[in-house]
Amino acid sequence: MLAHLVPLQRHDLVPGVPLPFAVFDQENRLVWGEGEVIATVEGIDDLIERGIYRAAANEGAPETVHPPANGEGCAFEELQFQVGDALQLQALVGQDLYYVNLIGYALRASILVTMPTLRERMPLVREGQGFLARAFSGRAAFTFNTTVQRICSVPYPYLHLSFPELVQGVSVRHEPRIRLRMMASATSLSAHGVPVPVTITDLSASGAQIDAREQLAGKRGMLRLTFRLRFGQEEAYFVNDAIVCSVREENRGGEGREQVFLHGVEFIGIQPNERLLLKTLIGQHAAEGSRS
Repeated sequence: MLAHLVPLQRHDLVPGVPLPFAVFDQENRLVWGEGEVIATVEGIDDLIERGIYRAAANEGAPETVHPPANGEGCAFEELQFQVGDALQLQALVGQDLYYVNLIGYALRASILVTMPTLRERMPLVREGQGFLARAFSGRAAFTFNTTVQRICSVPYPYLHLSFPELVQGVSVRHEPRIRLRMMASATSLSAHGVPVPVTITDLSASGAQIDAREQLAGKRGMLRLTFRLRFGQEEAYFVNDAIVCSVREENRGGEGREQVFLHGVEFIGIQPNERLLLKTLIGQHAAEGSRS
């Protein structure tokens, strides 16, 4: 295998969505071209079992970023962020959360990002305003302090942020799942069902476990999950499609008591800002756990 090819994982491919990259096999032969569509989950699973790869973002450069140990720092450029990657900005005064996308950066000078939005509107941001920025690379969460250097409106609104001297990293070796009991609703897309109340009992950036009084779908069935999460003073509303990876029945409270169906699901087609919200919560939870 050529050095500039890296293996693909199940979460890298979404059925029915055009591929953002070309896919190669173990012999470096093109399997699917960029922009082509893999229509089914089964088709993706078959490819993953065979072993498939994509080109690294920077040919000749190592694809895997080795994040710093918890609490240590690294340079921003070492993280190999790509144009379009999502960042979260938390105001140092007022604690508002904004979401932006990376346009690019000038080394040691500034980071260029899209204008932040809050509830689909552009908030009032001023030059000199300070933020705590959060970003994610691989299985690590990174934070750094930055300020708004310049607000630009031509040819479109965007910001120059100060370039960080050091980025703090928290390594997440395995994607953690937050244990909780949160009410939600789920709709079977496979059977054109109606929304039913469920309980989310653990949650990660890539999936969840939901408990219901009836089986909502079989393995590989599709669900639409709706739930709310609170981030400080901000409430986030999620509507995510998911594939059922496992279903099992559990008898709680002894014989003759409540029967519960546990569904393990994997999110499909989650939007970058929604994934960033979930990863932020997971990253903060992991960081707090590392300090306890």
